[in-house]
Amino acid sequence: MTFYCDEAEDLLQTALLAALEANRGDITHEANRRWLVGVLRKQSLFVARTAARRKKREAAVTCVGQSRAENAPSTSDFVNTLPPKLKTTALLILTGHLKLEIAFLLRVSDCGLRPSPAHRPD
Repeated sequence: MTFYCDEAEDLLQTALLAALEANRGDITHEANRRWLVGVLRKQSLFVARTAARRKKREAAVTCVGQSRAENAPSTSDFVNTLPPKLKTTALLILTGHLKLEIAFLLRVSDCGLRPSPAHRPD
C-alpha cells in the first residue's frame, strides 16, 4: 500500500502517542527507537490489511448489488430459510433494533449475541 504524506503523518502521530502512553517517549534511547520502529511497522501492516479487507468487501458488495439487480431475491425468502431461533433475531435486525435492544428482548447476554470466531467476516 502506498502512503500519502498525510497518512504517513497520521501513522507517525499515532505511534508517538503510543510511545508516550508506554513510557517510551525518550527516543534518545536505542531500545525506544527500535520499539517505535516496530510499532510503525505493525501499524502500517494493520492499516494495509484493513484497506485490503475493505476493498475486498466493497468489491463483494458491488458484485452482490449487480446480482441483486438481476435476481432480486426478497428478504423474506432469506429469513424463511433460517432456523426459528435465528429468524427472530434476523427480523429484529431488519426492523432496525439495536444490539442492546435485541439482547433485552431475547433475554440473552451481550456475549450471546457476539459471533463465534468461525463466523466473523474478514
